[in-house]
Amino acid sequence: WYLHLHLHLYYILLYHLLQQLRLQQLHLQQLRLQHQLWYLHLHLEQLRLHLYRLHLEWLHLQQLRLQHQLWYLHLHLEQLCLQQLLLYRLHLEQLRLQQLHLQRQLWYLHLHLHLYYILLYHLLQQLRLQQLHLQQL
Repeated sequence: WYLHLHLHLYYILLYHLLQQLRLQQLHLQQLRLQHQLWYLHLHLEQLRLHLYRLHLEWLHLQQLRLQHQLWYLHLHLEQLCLQQLLLYRLHLEQLRLQQLHLQRQLWYLHLHLHLYYILLYHLLQQLRLQQLHLQQL
């Protein structure tokens, strides 16, 4: 009977030790899984930082591209302004030349009128002289 009791106690003790061993194994597995989870979390954080850096680099490239386009636009607008200024100057020069031409024509007209007045005055003088001469006769 003692032997049976001892065996029974040994079985209970063995069962208890096996349970303890299983609990320890489960605990170790849990620790290992937590450790793996922590590494996974760390790896994901590194990936997130890498994506963030890539996004910043992409934004920087976009900014450079937009600055480049803005510079070309500024250059194009400056070119258009210079063309408009040149056209304006050409138009002013045309107007100045037209004005000179009109002034010259006006001066010729004035000269001709003056000559016609002189001629008319001379003709009137001759007419008076002829009238006087006719009256004397």
